Amino acid sequence: LAGHNVAIIYRYFNNLDHLIFFVCVKYHNKYVHDLYNYVNINDNTIKIYYNIWKCFCVHSFNNPQIFKAMFLNNINQSFTQAINNYYELFPEELESLPNELSHMLDKENIHDRDKAVLLKAAEDNYIDEKDLNEISEVIIIFYEGILTRLISDYHKYTREDALNLTLKFIRQILKSYCLKDINLN
Repeated sequence: LAGHNVAIIYRYFNNLDHLIFFVCVKYHNKYVHDLYNYVNINDNTIKIYYNIWKCFCVHSFNNPQIFKAMFLNNINQSFTQAINNYYELFPEELESLPNELSHMLDKENIHDRDKAVLLKAAEDNYIDEKDLNEISEVIIIFYEGILTRLISDYHKYTREDALNLTLKFIRQILKSYCLKDINLN
């Protein structure tokens, strides 16, 4: 936007929220398309879940303010609805995604997305379904705390520190709840 005056920007965008939405869609699409590089659908559902989180953390820790706005702020409901409308208008953006991933992306918020993948892991007997909400809540709360610390810069976390710490925690949580022997490395 540097070098452009406000009149030019308003020619293309109705308001600041409209502009922010398009910026968010750009970053959301990068994350969605990068899932292919992290997720092997032949892996077990716990490994898929872990790798989805890995991809999500890489993207969100590289753009923490944007991902916080998309997934954790109070306004995320309107963003989620707008994203869903976007994908209704441009379904080709998601067509090539395997069902294991696309069913997650049509959920309303980070909690429902997370639980959708964990439910599949419960169906595959990797975790007990009664633990699903607890696993999801603990991981999301930890992720949100690390993201907030990364944004505040008070703790001087690097993106790599934040990623390594979060993935270590997720591995520990999954291994403690998992009903089968798993390898998440």
